[in-house]
Amino acid sequence: FIENMKIVICLSHELKSDGSLSVDSRKRMTRSCEIFEGDNCDFLVTTGWRYRPELLKSLAQIMAEFAMNNHMIPKERILCESAAKDTIGEAFFINENIIKKYRVSHVNVVTSDWHIQRAREIFDFILGKGVIIQYFETLGQPKINMQKKEEKSIQEFRKLISGCKIGDNICISDRIFKYHNLYKDTDQNAIK
Repeated sequence: FIENMKIVICLSHELKSDGSLSVDSRKRMTRSCEIFEGDNCDFLVTTGWRYRPELLKSLAQIMAEFAMNNHMIPKERILCESAAKDTIGEAFFINENIIKKYRVSHVNVVTSDWHIQRAREIFDFILGKGVIIQYFETLGQPKINMQKKEEKSIQEFRKLISGCKIGDNICISDRIFKYHNLYKDTDQNAIK
């Protein structure tokens, strides 16, 4: 294992109707690639599931291809987390499948300005105190009422993890797979 392993995580956004990355996704990827190079990260992590039936690849794979084609990031330095369907899933699955596996000590999280507050609360809670986390924001294109949607989402997260302690992955995992609408009918073993 590499001592003090460092990763940069590009939180996924969405695709445009033609299947290309949204403006927010492109900005996040570009900033993530800059941090990957500038901060000498060991891996770039992309996230996102195959959220539309017509997609042949997961959002994580599409974002990885963008990094390879537009920023010359080597394929072997990119890790795709395709089980994540939302920010909670991104934090949970990255923690389980990447941070623990590779013994990551430094995490850089990149997202849009309108999403940074919620992302910070979720990642800080799920990752706990074991890693150093830095947050980077890009100028996003918020839709009308985005603030209300973000506030509603963070309230749902707080309700979901109430009773769990920071970094208690057994409790957090239990809550996600029992009560989170996107994961409650999922076979936990199938996505690890």
